[in-house]
Amino acid sequence: MTVAELLTKYHLLYDNCRFELQDGNPWLPVIEQLSAFITGNSYHTVRVTQVKEKFGGLRFYHNGCNPYLQGAIDFAASLCNDETRIY
Repeated sequence: MTVAELLTKYHLLYDNCRFELQDGNPWLPVIEQLSAFITGNSYHTVRVTQVKEKFGGLRFYHNGCNPYLQGAIDFAASLCNDETRIY
């Protein structure tokens, strides 16, 4: 999945988001699964404000998230680090 496809598919989640990862990033499948999970398990509005790589790890900034969804975000971020990044 490309970044454009991800942003289109989950447009409500990523509306006005600064998405700073590029096509081909090996973390995109993890972010796609996380996006599907958040969309399917959110009973109120969750908005992602920024997605980027910082200090070798995934940063996924959002608002309107409950502890259950925060756990999923933390888990996804733990999968995305320098060791899983292909340069």
